[in-house]
Amino acid sequence: MTGAQGEELEAQAIEPADVEIRSRCICPGGNVHPDGGEVFVLPARLGFRQLTQVTKSMQWLKTERPGARVSEVLAELSEAYVRYCLASWTLTSRPSPKYPKGEPIELTPDAVDVFLLGPDTADVAQEIAEVADNLYAEAVLGPLVRRGSELSEAGQTAGSISPNPTNGASRKPSTRSSTGHIPTAVTVRTQ
Repeated sequence: MTGAQGEELEAQAIEPADVEIRSRCICPGGNVHPDGGEVFVLPARLGFRQLTQVTKSMQWLKTERPGARVSEVLAELSEAYVRYCLASWTLTSRPSPKYPKGEPIELTPDAVDVFLLGPDTADVAQEIAEVADNLYAEAVLGPLVRRGSELSEAGQTAGSISPNPTNGASRKPSTRSSTGHIPTAVTVRTQ
């Protein structure tokens, strides 16, 4: 192969594929997808808006709760992945005469809050978040880690606190919370 053919094949070889996540049907009308369940699609790479929404969610948490534990930051990150990163889903409304299989539900952050982030679907949201973290962790966390490393080399740390407070105040320890891992029947396959 020469010229344009070789370049075209090279471009195809490095283009990552979107990822499909299959789960049990969570449509409000019941088991609308008995043949294969729900399908959620994550893009292979985040666009500017998605990346910004995810990172700004973490920055908001740091501003609102400066003493947030790592687990809280990671939970915020996971929730942001689910809320902002899905490219599509197969969720439908209850069946009706006009839509015997239900009308497709538009994928919006508010719809994600209603249909994915509640207790009945936490297992599905958790699986989506885990797949998203595997796909996007470097893009989201890499710049923050590099920035923190640069500050450390300069003798500073992001959000560092002086070891000897001048006002005599001490930090109140926060209480720990724990959550259990919910096993899921969700499977992942790439296109």
